[in-house]
Amino acid sequence: MFDYWKKCLIQVRLVDQALAEAMQVRSTPEEWKSRGFKLLREATYLMATMCFERARYDYGEKLAKVSAFKADADLKHVLSPQEASHLRRQAAEIYEAIGVADSAVECFYMLKEYEKAAVSRLPKKEEV
Repeated sequence: MFDYWKKCLIQVRLVDQALAEAMQVRSTPEEWKSRGFKLLREATYLMATMCFERARYDYGEKLAKVSAFKADADLKHVLSPQEASHLRRQAAEIYEAIGVADSAVECFYMLKEYEKAAVSRLPKKEEV
């Protein structure tokens, strides 16, 4: 059956380096950024981070990294609570730095650091 397809309907070619390069299309930073957000929604954090790096989009890169920290912390919560706490603390600090207060509060709450959670909810001086 394969021989029928090979002889009659399709053309088989080896792909050489020149053809492969000719088929490649450069992606714009906006396309990388869009792909990064798609991967972020799919919880593919490492790939999302790489897309944001190629887009030179610092906020997205930090968001992908912190999302990975939080996901790792959630997975390690039962088996390795100390490591989970460390990851969650890192995530909380990054969330604070990039201005995602709700997620920072959630992390601090999980760490039972209620004062830091409350302070994270307060508006910053420049916001008042």
